[in-house]
Amino acid sequence: MQPSPVLVVTNKHDEHADHVIGVMNEREIPIFRLNTEDFPQEMSLVWHDDLATIHYHGRELRSDAVRSAWYRRPAEATTHPEIIDQGVRQVVLDECWYVLQGLYRCLDQILWVSHPDALARSKYKAHQLRLARRLGFDVPPTLFTNDPNSFRAFYADHGGQVIVKIAGRGPTTIPADKAVFTNLVDETRLANVESVQFAPHLFQAYIEKAYEVRVTIIGNDIFAVRIDSQASERTRIDWRHYDLEHTAHTAIMLPPTVAERCLSVAKSRIWMGAQDHFPSPSARPASEVPSGPGNISG
Repeated sequence: MQPSPVLVVTNKHDEHADHVIGVMNEREIPIFRLNTEDFPQEMSLVWHDDLATIHYHGRELRSDAVRSAWYRRPAEATTHPEIIDQGVRQVVLDECWYVLQGLYRCLDQILWVSHPDALARSKYKAHQLRLARRLGFDVPPTLFTNDPNSFRAFYADHGGQVIVKIAGRGPTTIPADKAVFTNLVDETRLANVESVQFAPHLFQAYIEKAYEVRVTIIGNDIFAVRIDSQASERTRIDWRHYDLEHTAHTAIMLPPTVAERCLSVAKSRIWMGAQDHFPSPSARPASEVPSGPGNISG
């Protein structure tokens, strides 16, 4: 009898999943990777009563055989090229989404890292920031707006030291070199301030950092890493620009009170979470508290 596989729900461009799956393969842990953009064109689903069977690239997965699931970064389905009517195309995309999401929720007897419902609740930054404040973290002054005048006032209030970032997770199917990063609002962006009206933006007062701390929580275990992002101009604003040769990464222990607060975000079936903290040179640590697998930096 074949051992039960771990279901990985993601997309073709997920380099992080590539690495983790490689390690799991080395450990001979059976994996079933589900790149959701291949549904329904390269994948068939037969779901009768309580049993679903997926056929994908010559492999079969039965819903009653799934060992556990990693809900990483699913992508939008791909419709058939003969579907050219945009209204029909949207109906097909919606149907694909709801069927797959329904399937995940029927796998309610397994361990999810993390459960889609918990992740859905945790992906909103406004809620994350309110949670951080309630837990006792210092949070940078924050403005969500699509009003240029409100942004101008916020920019002036903070002496022109303001960063902009996306309010959501950002695209999930683009290569890593096309990722959307946190950026300082410079003169070029300021010259285009009227474009703020075209979409909501997330602005925060820029906090000078001594270094950054990336906290990963898996179950009740905490793994904290100090990132000396200020040692490189490339990573000064956002450490995710990665300059590993010049930015030391050092495992550290969190103070007990900080560790307890970090664990508080792991409630509601969030089995794995990541958080970014950035101690300033002269103040208490300022923090963000993302609760899902997506990478959100200060």
